[in-house]
Amino acid sequence: MSVPIALAVVALLVATSALLAVILARHRGRGRRVRGPQQLPIPAVADRLGQVATLVQFGTEICAPCRAASRLLAQFSAQHPGVQHIELDTAAHPDLARRLNILSAPTVFLLDTSGQIRVRFSGPPTTSELTRHLEAVTHPEGA
Repeated sequence: MSVPIALAVVALLVATSALLAVILARHRGRGRRVRGPQQLPIPAVADRLGQVATLVQFGTEICAPCRAASRLLAQFSAQHPGVQHIELDTAAHPDLARRLNILSAPTVFLLDTSGQIRVRFSGPPTTSELTRHLEAVTHPEGA
């Protein structure tokens, strides 16, 4: 392979990587609605559902963004009566993390009052995204 072709291939790989990084960064922390009913398969969570909604955070002990998300979710649930915040360690629930296709930490699920997964956040959610999706879950006719 000639030097100009090798440089072109390297430039193409760098540009593709940069584009993927931008796309992933734009979607990080944004909620996406889950299609169809999907129950979170953990009996312990079913016993602790909030009266309005439940935020279930999957993370790890060594994850700095998980700690920041935990603080944000705790504050959010404290400001919204009836919203419960539950943390689960993916190391303690590896089979569940695999079944739910959790590929990054933190991953947060917004559950309705019946425990159905309604929204999934990859990465720390923003307060505005949480508010928007909570409104959609609690008042579906306005969504």
